[in-house]
Amino acid sequence: MINPDSGPGSSKDDDYVTIIQNSQSVGLKVIGYVATGYAGNDPNTITGQIDDYYSWYPNIDGIFLDEVSTSCSDALNFYQPIYAYIKSKQGSTIVTINPGTNVPECFVNCSTIIVTFESPLSDYNDYQVSEWNARYPREKFYHIIYNVPLEKLNATYQKTQENYAGYVYITDKAGGNPYNSNPSYLLAELSLLNPENTTTESTTSTSSSSTTATITITTGSTSASTSTTSSNSVDDSTSTLTQSSSTTISLISTTTLSNSGVSSHCSIPTFQFFAVLVSVLLSLSVSLY
Repeated sequence: MINPDSGPGSSKDDDYVTIIQNSQSVGLKVIGYVATGYAGNDPNTITGQIDDYYSWYPNIDGIFLDEVSTSCSDALNFYQPIYAYIKSKQGSTIVTINPGTNVPECFVNCSTIIVTFESPLSDYNDYQVSEWNARYPREKFYHIIYNVPLEKLNATYQKTQENYAGYVYITDKAGGNPYNSNPSYLLAELSLLNPENTTTESTTSTSSSSTTATITITTGSTSASTSTTSSNSVDDSTSTLTQSSSTTISLISTTTLSNSGVSSHCSIPTFQFFAVLVSVLLSLSVSLY
C-alpha cells in the first residue's frame, strides 16, 4: 500500500513512481490508501483521490479503502458505486476494504479482500467467524492481530486457521500505532518461511487448512513484510511452527518518504522469497538515498 498523505497527496511524487516500478519489477502489487470516513466522506472526494492515484501512478494495482462502515445500506449506496468506479479503471483493480470487524455478506460485492478483524489479541480470543465466510475462498479475508506476546504466537496462528483467515498480520506491538516497528519475535516468524520445509502451489488454493501469516522486516527507514499460506503443526512450548502441505508468500515492503508511508503487496513462490526480499530492500534503498 502507498499512502503519501492519508491519501494520494496534492501532487505526483516521483519517489513513489520509482518505488512502484521497483516493487512491480519483482512481482509486487501496489495499492493506494483512501479513507472513507465510515461512509461519511464526500464520494466525490474519494473518487477524486482514486483518479489522482491512477493519473499520477497509472501502473497502480488497486485501492485500499480504510474506515469502512458495516451497514448494508452503505455497502449498496456508498461502497458499491466506489467499487464499480475503481473497477472501471485501466489495469489491475484490487479493492481491499477495511471495516476491521465482521460485516454482512452484502460487502462481498464491493471488495476483493475484506479486513474482518483489526484489534488486539484479547479481542481475538472471542472472535467468531461469520457463517457466510465459508461460501468464499479464505483469501477473501484478512485478520490483523496486535499485542500478541511470543508465548501466544503459535496459538494465534492456529486460531487464524480456525477463523478462516487467508491473510494474517500478527505482532506483539500495541498502542496507538502497532505498525511502526517490527514484531520482537521476527526470527521465530521467519522460521515459517524455511523453503526446505515447504512446497509451492497456486495462490488460489482454498483449502480449509491453509492460512497466511504476515511478518515485517525493518532496515533503517525501510521494511518488508512477508505472508505465508500453509498447513501447520504447532508446538507452543518451543514457539516453533513446522509446515506441511503448500506454501505461498505475500511480500509487503514499506518505506518512509517525506513523512509518508509506502508499501506494496504480492504473492510469490517460496523459493523466490529471499531473492525478492533482497531485491526489494536494495531497490527501496536506492530510491531513498
